[in-house]
Amino acid sequence: MTLGPVYDSNGSVSGWTEADRLYSANGEVIGWLRDGAVYSLGGAHVGWHERGQFRDAAGCVVAWAQDALGGPNKPRKPGEPHRPALGSTPIRPSFSRRMGRIAFLPHWSERTWESYLH
Repeated sequence: MTLGPVYDSNGSVSGWTEADRLYSANGEVIGWLRDGAVYSLGGAHVGWHERGQFRDAAGCVVAWAQDALGGPNKPRKPGEPHRPALGSTPIRPSFSRRMGRIAFLPHWSERTWESYLH
């Protein structure tokens, strides 16, 4: 799997994703992807990943990947982002039960990538 940038509502790189791992902007694992669900590093369900968008518990978009479809209007991205050196992968936690699914909204979340996953 390829390391891919994750952009915030301003089009800045706020993190990275590769396979089932979510990274901070500086390359540390801070969360997990599992069957369309987003989990914190400790295994708490914090939202969803669908159609290239990371959504919070309210259904708003926190961040997006290059292949994102739908959702709020995306800003222009700067040039090719610098890929960080990746930290070691921690042991996967026991994942919590998923929240009930809600309607996805075409709005930006007030959460940042880091606060979303902590």
